[in-house]
Amino acid sequence: MPATEYWRALLSVIVLCTAMGTTANASTNSLPTPVLLFPHDGAVAAGERLCLDWLPVQGATRYEVEVYREADAALLFSTRTPPM
Repeated sequence: MPATEYWRALLSVIVLCTAMGTTANASTNSLPTPVLLFPHDGAVAAGERLCLDWLPVQGATRYEVEVYREADAALLFSTRTPPM
């Protein structure tokens, strides 16, 4: 029976978080960029899960989060929070 190999990689990522609000023109987003609380800029994360925490933006009804691999800017994850 072949042995199972487990591994983890340290990954350097770029996190983009955008506050989305209700505006007359949906293509214009005048809300400020949320302040990322965790992970801190330059932090190294290991494992299979990345937990993000940011300060809420007044007037935001949802947030869009994108995580990119820093080495080649490949999109790893993208999601929108449900409307609040």
